[in-house]
Order: sequence, then structure tokens, then C-alpha cells
Amino acid sequence: MRHSRGSLRKPHIAIALLLIPTGLAILAPGPLEAAVAFFNRRFDLALPAPPWWVGIGLVVVGVGIFVFGESRAASKKPLVLIHHHSLPGVRPAMAEKELPWRLRRHQLTKIECDQTPFMAPPQALDAAVRIQQSRFQSLTALSQVVPDLAIAYYGIAHVPLLFLAGADLSTGSKVALFELNRYTNTWRELSRSGRNGLNASSRILHQPTTARSTAIRVCVSYEVTPHDVAPTIDASSEDIRVGIPEPRLDSVTSYRQIEEFCRVFRSALDDTAKRYDRDHVVNIFYAGPASLAFSLGRQISKTTHPRVVVYNYEANAGYPWGLVVNGAQEPARMVVRPGKGRVQQHV
Repeated sequence: MRHSRGSLRKPHIAIALLLIPTGLAILAPGPLEAAVAFFNRRFDLALPAPPWWVGIGLVVVGVGIFVFGESRAASKKPLVLIHHHSLPGVRPAMAEKELPWRLRRHQLTKIECDQTPFMAPPQALDAAVRIQQSRFQSLTALSQVVPDLAIAYYGIAHVPLLFLAGADLSTGSKVALFELNRYTNTWRELSRSGRNGLNASSRILHQPTTARSTAIRVCVSYEVTPHDVAPTIDASSEDIRVGIPEPRLDSVTSYRQIEEFCRVFRSALDDTAKRYDRDHVVNIFYAGPASLAFSLGRQISKTTHPRVVVYNYEANAGYPWGLVVNGAQEPARMVVRPGKGRVQQHV
């Protein structure tokens, strides 16, 4: 029987292939006696021939391990591993050995969402959005036929694309999240047992009576200042800071911290929706890890929240573009650029 290289990686098959032929050899007197005689002469030993019942035992154990392993493999729950990236030179796809053991036991399906070719100048942002919509529509279709579908998400992409990915995924699904360890260049899952909180908070710092929009500055890895966002927003915009007291790199390490920050962020969005009508616009300026950006996107509602635009930061250009993440629109209509007079215009 021929086995593919993939099947030989399964431990139960490798063990069965070792035990069963050995047991059969013991049960065949001729080959067994010849093998024992060879080793006795070659290494000056006096090995006795093992009894026949040892051979039967090895065959039974080998068959049992094979059957048990195959039954376990057939009962594996499916896992969709989403690799999302849009930045050049970023760590490649996760190796299966980087998955925690509880996820390695799943039947793995990979979804690759690579938008890198569309993000180099001149950017084709609508094409990048269209690719992402296609990938997540595949995930949605799969989740409809597999109710207990497990999902894992990792990657490094532009902030608006991270938020959009989260907004396109229902909050009802549990998602395993991974971050890139900057020192080992490996992917690691967020801690499931972390006890330290972030002490995240939300504060309204400026609230004009004529505000037509709200700027939410999300400060986790770095501080996003009012000066940073001023060229992008209307002068009468409301200003809200959602963040931790002292932003720093590698501050988010656990699911508990993700959940804590999501509650604060969602509360700020809900409060804004209550205070303003549907024509109000929420502009988000984010500095934090990819896993949190994706998780915050999942908090944005397409029905209860006003239009939410998430902006992308560039070192020499500020915030030149953003995406509407909670509107069912054509990709070209989702792209927003600040125009003259700080009026947001679609391209």
C-alpha cells in the first residue's frame, strides 16, 4: 500500500506501520529465525527467537492504534485558519507547529487573504476591498453549512482592512487570535489565562454643540493626539479618546484584555449613536495591535451605529484614506479620502 507524505506525518499511521509488519515477521518462522541468526552472528549475541504470541500482540496493538487514530481523525472538527496580510515584507504564513495543540487536532482549512499587490502605489483600494469581501464571503458560506466551525485569525494588514475584516464576521463566532512575536518572528496565540487588565477608558474631551462627526482616537501601542488627526476631520468634530493610560507596544497579550477593551470601545460607539442621528459620522484613528483592531471591528454594527470610517496612518502623509466599514456598499464607494475643506469625499 502506498501512503502519501501527509499520511505518514500522522503518528498513528507511523506506529501501526512499525508494529504490524514486525508482528507478522514474528509469526513467520522462516524469516524470523533467519533474522535472529543474522544478528547473533553479526554482533556475537545469543538472542532467543521471540514466542509467537508476541507477534500476535504486536499485530493486534498496531491494528488497534490505526483504527483508533483514523476514527479520531474522522471526528475532527473543522478549523478555518485565516491569514490576512497587505503589507510587504511581513512574516510569511504560520507553520502548523505554531498552532497550539488544541487547534492542531482540528481538520484544517486555510483561507489566504493577500492584498499586498493592490496596496503598492498607485493603490487599488477598491480591488483590495473586493478581494477581502470575496474571502470572507467564502467563510460566511462555510459557517452556514458547518454550525460548529472553529475560526483562527492572524496577520498584519492596514488598519482599515483589519477593522473591515472584523466587521464582516459575526460576533457570535469564537475566534482564536494570534500576534507576531517581534523578537522570535513567530506567531503566538493570545493567552487564555491572562489576569492583568489594561485599565482601558473612554473620555469625551471636546464636544461642540454643532458637531457633525466624532473622532475616536484609539490609543494602545502609541498615543494618537488631536494634532495628529486635525488635518483629517472637521473643525467642529467631537473628540473622544479610547485607550490605556500609557500606550506601549506589546500591551495586549490575552483574550481578557481584548474583551475588556472591546466593552469600552462598544460603549463609546453606542453612546455616540444615542446622542446623534444617523447622518452623524464616526471617524476612527487607531494605534494598536492587529488582533485588537480585528476584534474592535467586530463591535461595529451595520444597523445601530452611524457610518463608521476607519483611517490609515502613513508616516509622511498623516491619514490619507479610510474605509467605511459598516455599510453594504460597492468597494469603490467604501473608500474615503479627506477632501478640501476637510469634507470627506468618496473616490
